[in-house]
Amino acid sequence: MPSQAEHVRFLRVINGVFLVVVAVYAVLDEFLGPHGRTVDTILLIAMAVAATGSAGIGLFLRRKYLDQVLPILRTDPENQEALNRWRAGQIVVMVFVVTVAAIGFALRFLGASLPVVVPFYLASAGLLVWLRPSDAIS
Repeated sequence: MPSQAEHVRFLRVINGVFLVVVAVYAVLDEFLGPHGRTVDTILLIAMAVAATGSAGIGLFLRRKYLDQVLPILRTDPENQEALNRWRAGQIVVMVFVVTVAAIGFALRFLGASLPVVVPFYLASAGLLVWLRPSDAIS
């Protein structure tokens, strides 16, 4: 059975992979995305609201998962069921955070300019760094 340290190591690898995905989105859209088109302001606002909602849901779920498993992990740091739930919660949060970058990627393909989509990439990367798993019981 994996130990707490192995779970943290696994999650750090996943976090790093997601950071690379955000960078790949940013580079790919420059080479593959259409240039010179305009995107309707309402669509930009809707996508920004969707990205904000995605990040908010991710943060909410993080709190929900942590509130459930942290008391268990504080008393029994090697409880496999709690570690698995903690790991699953962390992965779900990272997926919601990477969705912010995916929305920026989609906007770029719809014709949004680079200065419009860069905040989506920065927000996603920043949240991934901020939410980087460090220790299951802290």
